[in-house]
Amino acid sequence: MAKRYLCVTRSLWIGLSVAVMVGGCADLAVSPSASGSRLLKDGEVPFPTGYQSWPKFLSSVQRPDVKQVRELFINQVGSKAVKGQPFPHGTVMVMELHKVKLEGERPVTGTDGRLIKDGLAKIFVMAKGAGWGQEVHESFKTGEWVFGVFSPDGKPLVEEFNNCRVCHKPLADKDFVHRYDEYFEKRAGGSSLDTPSSGSAHG
Repeated sequence: MAKRYLCVTRSLWIGLSVAVMVGGCADLAVSPSASGSRLLKDGEVPFPTGYQSWPKFLSSVQRPDVKQVRELFINQVGSKAVKGQPFPHGTVMVMELHKVKLEGERPVTGTDGRLIKDGLAKIFVMAKGAGWGQEVHESFKTGEWVFGVFSPDGKPLVEEFNNCRVCHKPLADKDFVHRYDEYFEKRAGGSSLDTPSSGSAHG
């Protein structure tokens, strides 16, 4: 799988490098000298193999309103971001959407009061690179972020990416990232990245 991933990234990501993390897992990063590299668009982000070993952005986000539990990851490039500054080029974020167990239409909770996962449904990816995402209409631009969505086995899925953009668009002061403050507060405090439910559609 790793060999296949490296082959794909060489052909798709000119000017991008694959940094091998401890344990041999892959991390995605934009080469600092990638001027003139291919400008990725929505739906062109490669599947980030090995993302499960990345730092957690937030863990076990409870979303009973949409019957989901969400796990969020950020690559090593993005994890070096400083609060109050934009995430650097090369940042990749991953959001797993997990289905939850239901009784009829009602989500079931465990003895800890948390929703019970019942299978991975989709994997959303949000990646940032110099000059990316500029081909969309101004009303849909979210800085230099582009989006991708995959099935649990890593196959790309068809998605209306403007829906992602509309959801992130109001967060310009947070570099278009949901739960920005929550992430930095928990990271600074060294507390658990587990997070309670929220009405936010993304995150």
